[in-house]
Amino acid sequence: MTSCERRVLITGGGGRLAKALTTAVWPEGWLPIALGRAELDITDPEAVEGQIKTQRPALIINAAAFTGVDLAETEREAALAVNAAGAGTLAAAAAKAKAGFIHVSTDFVFDGRRGRPYVEDDTTAPLNTYGATKLDGERLVLERHPKALVLRTAWLLGGAGGFINAILRRAARGEALQVVSDQTGSPTDVNDLAKAIVAASERVTLGPTPQRLYHLAGSDAATWHQIADAAVTAWAGRNAVAAVPVEAIATADWPCAALRPADSRLDSRAFARDLGVVLPGWRERVADWVAEQGDSRR
Repeated sequence: MTSCERRVLITGGGGRLAKALTTAVWPEGWLPIALGRAELDITDPEAVEGQIKTQRPALIINAAAFTGVDLAETEREAALAVNAAGAGTLAAAAAKAKAGFIHVSTDFVFDGRRGRPYVEDDTTAPLNTYGATKLDGERLVLERHPKALVLRTAWLLGGAGGFINAILRRAARGEALQVVSDQTGSPTDVNDLAKAIVAASERVTLGPTPQRLYHLAGSDAATWHQIADAAVTAWAGRNAVAAVPVEAIATADWPCAALRPADSRLDSRAFARDLGVVLPGWRERVADWVAEQGDSRR
């Protein structure tokens, strides 16, 4: 490592956000290093300290999470180990090493009953185990690192795989689709989120941000049905075929193990005010999401 090099250790290296962070444009001298679970298990304190000693990062970005929302209902201990204890372990180790720390959290810390986009100091009330464990992680991070930055995001889309991939695979087979239309959120492009995190990174390493917790999500709201319908329409146009129908259904007609908030929109104006970044609306990114899937949808 050269004297002017700033290493950025990114956890959750196999995930879409970590991949987007490694391919994002960083300032000169910054070196992003993404480690997957096989290389860094954040539930293992010795492994965490060992990697921090080896990598000597100026900044750690925790993009690792137990994201199986329904699975977390039956595997609560595993979700707690990653989303709560693991996040706290990382934060404490980063503080000890005098490294900056950014932790990525979720809109699922809210119950979705507010009736307007949530701001940072709104009361949290998660409806499911995933949201509860992520909220525990936020608290531990803020307790254990005096300058940590927590970023709540939502409905991450883009990159290979995920919701868009699943929808387009079925569309490519000519299958009719049923998609929930009574859950509203703030769809967020993964590459836009990565760029915003890069923009915040130097501020974090130089000193505390004006707030220690921000909402950072796409500018416009949508339902899952609206996103699916737009993606299928774009895919059909791109491939010069007729679009398959996308039927709007209620959450009650698509039973899941975990409850979801009905309206978890996030208000990201504080981040825009303090760090000068506004994420685009989701409709600006639909064509990109469709193009990214490529042959993976076949």
